[in-house]
Amino acid sequence: MDIVIISGFLGGGKTTTLNHFIESARSQNQTPAVIMNEFGTQSVDSHLIDNSIGLREIINGCICCEMKSNVTEQLHDIYIDYQPDIVFIECSGIAHPLEVLDACLTPVLTPFSNVVSLTSVIDVQLYSKLPQLPEDI
Repeated sequence: MDIVIISGFLGGGKTTTLNHFIESARSQNQTPAVIMNEFGTQSVDSHLIDNSIGLREIINGCICCEMKSNVTEQLHDIYIDYQPDIVFIECSGIAHPLEVLDACLTPVLTPFSNVVSLTSVIDVQLYSKLPQLPEDI
């Protein structure tokens, strides 16, 4: 099972990119599944994903911090329930993608999974209007 991690700031186009990735996987006769993370108590974007896709949601926290162990559990459950060829993980806008990558590399998952991409989405129009990047970036 291949894993693609999608990160980026809130409103940057992650869900749009995710939908393109799903269609690309389907056009290659792959079975996709999705894990979506919302920092808040309710999922905002899951209704924008085709409901025939295997979907798990991690809400009410960031998957790179206190919910990190949940990523491993959700990936294992998706593998058991759906047998996907590829899983797309859409991080919340505040997630640290390297921490999510670390959660995907746990020894429990390595016999049947392979992280193939960590993709960050940037809103170029907004980015070009910034006089300078914030210090933490």
